[in-house]
Parts: sequence; C-alpha cells; structure tokens
Amino acid sequence: MMGDGSLSQDEINALLMGATGHKDDNDSSFPSDTVESISQILAPLTQNIQQILQSMTDKNISISMQTITVSNKIELLEQLNEKIIDALTSFSGDLHCNQHYLLNAQEATRLTEELTGQIEPEESDVIPTTAIAEFLSSLAEKMAVIISEQTGGHINSSPVNAQLIDAGMTRLPSDDFMLVPYAIHIGEEPITLYMVIESTLIAALSPQADHIAEQSNDLLSIGEGNASYYDHNQTNVIGRGTHINQPTPVVQGVSLPNLVNGSAPQETKNIGLLMDVMMEVTVELGRTRQPIKDILSIGEGTIIELDKLAGEPVDILVNHNRIAKGEVVVIDENFGVRITEILSGADKISDR
Repeated sequence: MMGDGSLSQDEINALLMGATGHKDDNDSSFPSDTVESISQILAPLTQNIQQILQSMTDKNISISMQTITVSNKIELLEQLNEKIIDALTSFSGDLHCNQHYLLNAQEATRLTEELTGQIEPEESDVIPTTAIAEFLSSLAEKMAVIISEQTGGHINSSPVNAQLIDAGMTRLPSDDFMLVPYAIHIGEEPITLYMVIESTLIAALSPQADHIAEQSNDLLSIGEGNASYYDHNQTNVIGRGTHINQPTPVVQGVSLPNLVNGSAPQETKNIGLLMDVMMEVTVELGRTRQPIKDILSIGEGTIIELDKLAGEPVDILVNHNRIAKGEVVVIDENFGVRITEILSGADKISDR
C-alpha cells in the first residue's frame, strides 16, 4: 500500500477482481482444438486490419496476429498500463454478444496521430477516440462478416464505443475469454491491439458448435413449455449452416370498433365519477433480456441494444398496460409522442 494511504493500480485491480490467483497452463476453459480452430477462422482479419489502416493513413502497414491465449480480466489487467482505450461493439441478428478491443493509452495516442496526422501534446490527458472508433467499427464489420460465414447466420455489428479509462474500470466479462493480440507495425515500435472473444462467440465458432446447435433444435422441438425454458436459460448458439427456427410473428391491422353516438345515462353517470382519477402514462422505447454477467458489466458508455428497430413506433402504456403505439416528436424542448395506432382488445391480449 502506498505511503499516503491510497491504493496502487495493482491493488485496485486485485480488489476489483478478487484474489482469485492465476490459472495453471493446463487448466484451460476451452479445448486446444477450439483455440486452434478460432485462430484459423480469425486469420483473414490480419489482412482486413492492414487494409483498413492503410486506407485511413495512406501508409504501408504490416500486421501480425500473435498467439491466441485463454485469459481473464485480472490476468489481462496485468499486461495493460494504468490508462487504456476500452472499445466495445455489440453483435446482433442471429447471435447476440459483445466484442472488446483494448489499447494501452500511449500506444493509442501514437495510433491516433497516424490516423489523423495531428501530433497530440505530450502533457495532454485527453486522447481523441473518434478516429480509433472509426477504425475499430470497420474492423467489427469485417468480424461480423466472418461470423456470418462461419455460423451460416446473419450478424450485424454496432458502431464501436471507445473510452479512455483507468484499466481497472474496463468493461470486460468476468468469465474466461480468448485474447487475440495483433501487432500493428506502423512506426518504430509496434502497437498492440487486444481483441477479446467472449464465451458466447467462442461457443458459436468452436468445432462443437454444430453438435450444440443440434441439441438446441431437439430442445426446441419438445414442446412450447420446454422451448420457453430453453429460451430463458440457454445460450443462443448457432452452428455452421444451422439456424434455430423461430415462429414468424403474425402482423395484424388495427380493427377499430364503430363509434356509437350517445351512451346509457347510467353509464355516463358512472364514468363521470372517474374523470378526475390520475393514471400513470408511460412511453416504452423497447426492452431486452441479458444474462446477469452482462448486466454486471454495465458502465458509463455501455450501449444496450433494445428489441425495436430505429423508426419503429414506441409503445404507450397506461398503468403498465399497452393501449396504443406512437412516434416520438419534439415539442419546444420537450419530448412528446404522436399517437399513430390504437390497440384493439385482441392486440392488447397478444402483447401480454
């Protein structure tokens, strides 16, 4: 412990992760054939990184993929400096998982200077992350193409969110992952880009993925009750060329009842008693389900993908019951909602 009573970065990292110690080399969470298979799958990314950087810098750049290792958060923190660039993208579509990219701050500064052509002041504590985020977003798109080809599904990547943070505050998962280092030879000294492959993606790309997907289809075919249990408790794994068929949602037009002029005197009197009752009106942008490990890794800057597409109508709820749909508008400086659809009784039941 430091003399002034404050903790060193190593001590902070140890407290954040817990004194779990190191794994033995033989105590790997992933079989060696899985590591070798993923190494071969990711080999084309080396050329992709080179092409992206050369197009952004107009310089000759060489990239080499280093040995892939099985690691965890506390072990990786020991390889990083106190300040890092922590970049995160999310894959969606037929597979949902995160992809992490890490750079030591000093090396990130050098990479930024190469990408932008501007020299950052040595005393500056700020690293512009826009250029790095643009580079990594292009890399994430290439990665999504590779995953789609390997799994036979359709995968999309979100724009990369990059932050300059203390290493101990990184958004890495708490369980084991594969660490893929890339050496970027762009100046006198190489720059190391760390790519983290989470367990969900490892399972989808591993040689055993086909067998897992077959078991998943068997579970889904047992019956509606068991299928619901699987959906809530199993990882969504897609084998190469294998899809888990989901039922196509039934889209129905809105059927509004005919309006009838007037009402029974007794009904009008009773409704009048309730006109001043206050009810909670909520506008819901969307929802999502995440495993606990992802929820625990949420921090500032984390992007949470919802189940609605951009431009889709939002839900209007009264006392937590959906009654209508609408579109978001801006009234002066406040948000508002323009009603576009009133839900019929059948629609409201189907939404529950």
